[in-house]
Amino acid sequence: MVAVLLFIEEIYEIYEYLFYRTYIWQLRLWGEKRLPEVAGLLLPTSLFTFVFVGPIVGVLHSLEVPNNEELGILLAVIFTFAAHRLFVSDGRYLSIADKYRNETKEKQRQRMKQVWIFLAINLIWVIFCIFLFIKVIPPPSNADTSNKNPSPEYIEMLKDIRDQRPQ
Repeated sequence: MVAVLLFIEEIYEIYEYLFYRTYIWQLRLWGEKRLPEVAGLLLPTSLFTFVFVGPIVGVLHSLEVPNNEELGILLAVIFTFAAHRLFVSDGRYLSIADKYRNETKEKQRQRMKQVWIFLAINLIWVIFCIFLFIKVIPPPSNADTSNKNPSPEYIEMLKDIRDQRPQ
């Protein structure tokens, strides 16, 4: 149980640092007038939605769970509100910026290495899930798969059309 909590804390810190780097980048690019704290939420929220919610919706779709797309949207919205609460509301983004503002170049490289490893693992996970949904998990029973193998009658009709064309 303790290991799980430590893992969740480590993931949170990576998301927090990802938020901070995006926030600082947007702040330098546009200044305060373009709400860099909201732009800072875009990358972590999109990443979470794509990496965690996407596969959940895919599995629910293959299991023919009704309203699975709505559930995915609901999970994404819930995470967006949670991320807003954790990173932005009540000026929390300022304390996050203060937390990382004076980090050394070595510490910054170390944290960015963690972020890139995390992003690479997430990319591998997404590719694996796409492969899994395409090759392994069968489509729902209500999926139209009739276009995969044309019937012999259809093939004969195409041959007749080909033979009737003027040469």
